[in-house]
Amino acid sequence: MEKIFVAIASYRDPECQWTVKDLFAAATFPDRVFVGICWQFDSARDQDCFAVPYPRPEQVRVIDVTLQETRGACWAKSRALSLIEDENYILLIDSHMRFAKGWDVEMIETLFRTGNSRAFLSTYPAGYEPPDKRRFSTPRLAPVKFFDRVMSQNSVLLEMPRPLESYLVAGGYLFGHREMFEQVRYDPHIYFIGEEITHAARYFTHGWDGYTPDKCLIHHYYSRKSSTKHWEDEKDNWTKLNKASYKRVRHLLGIERTTDVDALTAIESYGLGDARSLTEFQAVIGVNFNAQLIDRKRYESIASTEAALANPIPPVSAHEMAILGVYACRHGHLLLPKRDAYIGKSLIKYGEWTDGLNQLCGNLFSSGDTVVEIGAGFGARTLPFARLVGGEGTVIAVEQSRRLVDLLHANIALNSFDNVRVIHARAGSLPGAVEITEPMFDSDENFGIVSHRKAKAPLKPYVLEIPLDHQNWGQINFLFIDTPGGVSEVLHGAGRLIATHRPTIVANADNAADAETATEYLRTHDYLLWKYSCPFFTLENYFRSKENIFGGLRSNCIVAVPDNRDLSAFAAIRL
Repeated sequence: MEKIFVAIASYRDPECQWTVKDLFAAATFPDRVFVGICWQFDSARDQDCFAVPYPRPEQVRVIDVTLQETRGACWAKSRALSLIEDENYILLIDSHMRFAKGWDVEMIETLFRTGNSRAFLSTYPAGYEPPDKRRFSTPRLAPVKFFDRVMSQNSVLLEMPRPLESYLVAGGYLFGHREMFEQVRYDPHIYFIGEEITHAARYFTHGWDGYTPDKCLIHHYYSRKSSTKHWEDEKDNWTKLNKASYKRVRHLLGIERTTDVDALTAIESYGLGDARSLTEFQAVIGVNFNAQLIDRKRYESIASTEAALANPIPPVSAHEMAILGVYACRHGHLLLPKRDAYIGKSLIKYGEWTDGLNQLCGNLFSSGDTVVEIGAGFGARTLPFARLVGGEGTVIAVEQSRRLVDLLHANIALNSFDNVRVIHARAGSLPGAVEITEPMFDSDENFGIVSHRKAKAPLKPYVLEIPLDHQNWGQINFLFIDTPGGVSEVLHGAGRLIATHRPTIVANADNAADAETATEYLRTHDYLLWKYSCPFFTLENYFRSKENIFGGLRSNCIVAVPDNRDLSAFAAIRL
């Protein structure tokens, strides 16, 4: 039997009693709902908070705390969460809420509709006014500004066709699996400001993905002007707690390191994870903590893009549906050929393509960098690169196949990126033109490899061959070459770029002869070389599928760094 634990931190709030009453009344299975409250109150002044008895007192667990004992909102939430027993799902809310009928079943069902076993739901809920005047909307969280170097957020109203990724956290509406709350414990040492962005970063770096629910299941009382706050009752204590909390938040987010022992209390128990990096988190939410920048263009386009997804245009024909499809994957929605033997098959089955390589690359360049991707295909690698460089960075995606370029443009538009520049060309050693054999999407092929030869007849399909040295793309920070058998040609056409810009280089090494030539070339340019091998299948895949359809197949790469960085932590081997 699935049970839900509802954690509530209540500070002198008369609405809490009505919140508890409504959550039981609106539940489809109230016998499966259990409540834990950290009650912070003054026994002499707050009798109005307890006028209504709990409807199921045997299912309500309470910790009573005096006003002098409490240490802020997160501390109280942590205490409430300590009352969890054997429940499967956890809902963390504020003490002033109302609930939709059947909210308990709907929240679990919404979580499963994400198709992600490590999903959680969170947003700023629609509002209500006591006793029960409700508004109905599905807001989605978005960064809005920086206050004292810490990011704050707001919400935009959207019509959503399904739960949508947002990766941000609202402290008053957080629903997820028990495992998430056990793995990422709520930090009691953050006072209030910074609670949401630090927990969002911690969930993300531990491998959990936040979604905005597409249904209005819960309501929040926002206009509580007459309500007493802790910082009003305990002004002296609040100042000290808040000062240490700000330092802790900035430290956790890599904005400003501190040695203040009060700010670093038990920090080892409440830090970031190692499943994904803080750089990746900033990229997916479109911010730069240190520069205090927000990619506003990206968020301005969210409403129009997702409105289009809510009302999709039907396909032209059944044949079109048979060969192409749109799939929700780890790094975005992808229009891809269904019969692709490797990349497409992996994205459809696992929601990702050799994501270990994406994680490695994410640690080799930074937000704001310029990345050149040779052999971009339909964008399986382009999308994560575009998220990682952020709004201030650029991805230059070079692809020789016209059909794959068309899909690449579609996927860039589908995911609202305006930081990707697509170049329809073949990167090589000398300027010229090559004939291209375009992939046929209605047959089983490896669309990651497109055959070519030097152009002879002008009437045949051809594409320009360009050396990278002939391009004026500014400072290049990272060069990714995914052209099996053609890596050394690309490098020989980029000698001046490599000598001048000294980019970090990751190159496909699946063709042994080509990899050997490329390795020797890079050695002559004083690069430190590593070999990295990424399996096609891992149990940690995005869809958590346990079926291995690729056996022991792996993608092999040469990683060339212009400095002494140690990549052994990524299971790379020094050459």
